[in-house]
Amino acid sequence: MSSYISRVQPTVAADHGADPETHEVIIVLRGRRLELTADVDLAGLDYLRESLTSYQKILQVLTPDQEVGSDIR
Repeated sequence: MSSYISRVQPTVAADHGADPETHEVIIVLRGRRLELTADVDLAGLDYLRESLTSYQKILQVLTPDQEVGSDIR
């Protein structure tokens, strides 16, 4: 089972003219594990937190016998 989510949000820094900065979150669900890569700012960090909370719920369904080590809020 493999699932894939990617979000790329191009932005332009106000003090750097037209040089674009890309913020990216890539999350891949491989069986019962997540593989993730993130290059984020504060807004991207909020998106990553929401995504991880959703994936935490999915993994809890896939592995109901395992204890959760931390609560992501």
